[in-house]
Amino acid sequence: MIDGITVKIHGDFGPFSRMGKSIGYQIIIGNSGYLIDCGAPLFQTIGGHGLKEIDGLIVTHCHDDHKRWFTDLILFHIYAPDIRKKLSLFTSEALYEELIRASGPSLDRSLSKDSRNIIDIPYEDYIEFHILGPRARYKVSQKDEGRGKTGLYVIDSNGNGRSLSGGRCAFQRR
Repeated sequence: MIDGITVKIHGDFGPFSRMGKSIGYQIIIGNSGYLIDCGAPLFQTIGGHGLKEIDGLIVTHCHDDHKRWFTDLILFHIYAPDIRKKLSLFTSEALYEELIRASGPSLDRSLSKDSRNIIDIPYEDYIEFHILGPRARYKVSQKDEGRGKTGLYVIDSNGNGRSLSGGRCAFQRR
């Protein structure tokens, strides 16, 4: 491998391009390869052998033109017989939660390694998550309080919640 940084453009400028490729870049530093976004058709532009060389994925935001091939890339990492590592995902805490929500229907259940059974697989079995940027100290969450009422709560990074109307709320930590 040549010293320095190599940048490969696998997509084009946006979601409504004439080529329909969306957005995706590959950064190669020494023997390490990373994707920045995965909206471009990775299996066509990089190919299966090239995807085996990907060490991680950086997701900038959750528009489809930036994450279109996310679930396919993860499933490839799980089921390709000669890949023995999780995919490293680098993004913010909020984007990670959005990716879990968006990809949940495709990744919550999958085939066992021998493809004979449908099993539940924890998200952490697919991905090695690395936070980019600061962790949020607080977040606002909704909670069903029954009888058609939904309450808003501020939750700190330890999982302690406080109702925006002043009452305390005990939340289970994630």
